[in-house]
Amino acid sequence: AMLSNPLHFNAWYGMGQVYMKQEQYQQAQHYFLVAIKINAASSPLYVCYAMSLQRQGKFAEALDSLQTAITIQPSNLLARLKRAQLNLDLRNHKEAVLELEYLRDKAPKESQICVTLGKCYQEMGHRLQALHCFNSAMDLEPKDNPTIKASLDKCVQLLDE
Repeated sequence: AMLSNPLHFNAWYGMGQVYMKQEQYQQAQHYFLVAIKINAASSPLYVCYAMSLQRQGKFAEALDSLQTAITIQPSNLLARLKRAQLNLDLRNHKEAVLELEYLRDKAPKESQICVTLGKCYQEMGHRLQALHCFNSAMDLEPKDNPTIKASLDKCVQLLDE
């Protein structure tokens, strides 16, 4: 498709996805960047580009790309989730909490948001808030989810200390 129409941004995006799966992040970055140059108004392209940057350890650039994605499309919840997770990885807890609370308001039935918010609160030392988040996640995902249960047990153990 790229040979017949070099302005076919979906083809460039698709090649970027192929290289992401092969863990060739620099190549993926290149293809996503070409796709962005063709269609700069596509928020999901900026998210993919940010993910390729993050995997290369280019965290500031990844955050910039995610900010661009959110500016283009404020309702892009994936961009917000990726930004929250990246901020959590960078130990920017306050920024992560703000984003995760926004996401929890927009997608209140997503247990993974509650778990991630709970982990963030736990790292900040806010154990009661973390416990509340983990309990909410268990309510949303009533099956015996081992990840949520392990996080909840760890939080309760820390409260007992």
